[in-house]
Amino acid sequence: MRMTYRAIGTALVLLGLSGALWAVHAQDDKIYTQQGVLEDVNDQAYTIKVQVPLDDGQQMTVAGPLVEGAVIRIEGHTGGLPDLMVGENVTVTWKTTPEGVAILSVQQR
Repeated sequence: MRMTYRAIGTALVLLGLSGALWAVHAQDDKIYTQQGVLEDVNDQAYTIKVQVPLDDGQQMTVAGPLVEGAVIRIEGHTGGLPDLMVGENVTVTWKTTPEGVAILSVQQR
């Protein structure tokens, strides 16, 4: 009988851990969209850096690589990373990953 309780306890612990890991993974899949100012474009590393305002008036930096197939739009038209102008207002869409931020799209208005 003792072994049965131990097995049940182990199964419950493993089930709880798998649920916790699933919750962390689900948070990684959240997608964010925010307007901000484009601060840097690195064509060779295929990265951008955008300053976005927070609700409390502070600024947050969103910086990272563009994912394969990321959408780049310039004034409503498809563009490329070299077409983006530093200092311009943009709308950036990103997600967090275990490696950091991944940029899904950037649209220059």
